[in-house]
Amino acid sequence: MADSDFRRARQNVTAATIVAALLATSPVLAADVVTELQQAEELSNFASAMMLAGFGDEMRDDGPYTIFVPTDVALAEEGTATLLNGVYRTLRNRARLVDLVSYHIVLGEAVDVTEAGVSRELIALNGESIQLECDVERSMINGQIEIVATTEADNGVIHRVSGLLWPLQQSAQESTEARSELIELH
Repeated sequence: MADSDFRRARQNVTAATIVAALLATSPVLAADVVTELQQAEELSNFASAMMLAGFGDEMRDDGPYTIFVPTDVALAEEGTATLLNGVYRTLRNRARLVDLVSYHIVLGEAVDVTEAGVSRELIALNGESIQLECDVERSMINGQIEIVATTEADNGVIHRVSGLLWPLQQSAQESTEARSELIELH
């Protein structure tokens, strides 16, 4: 091998090594919150409801968003899995779907739930209040729904939660009626 061929090969290897090192250390951006939801099989019921409510395309950009998403297992355990699993395709009151889904979304910040001692009020997309309380052991929504896992996206954060959130201002009777109506439609 000629000396010039050796130098050229060495330069190519060096350049390839530098590019590989840069790629290995570059942060890989996560997908947007909608894509993350659609790819998470354990969140498929809520992801479907979110799309049916019309929140899909507008949440692919901008943000940041915080979405509190009940897992499919949590919905099944509380008897509301059918409520989000295709039921809304026939829901007479589409406004209820939009209201329910928008109560799980906070616009304008990616809410961190890891800091112990935090107690704060968040305002959901539908204008209702969500109470967040974080202590050393766990993070809770409205004093009864636990945040069980978190996924970061490039335009926000998705918190998997242990149940469906119902607006605080909604009476217990209204919540029961809403659940019954939605389950009956299935």
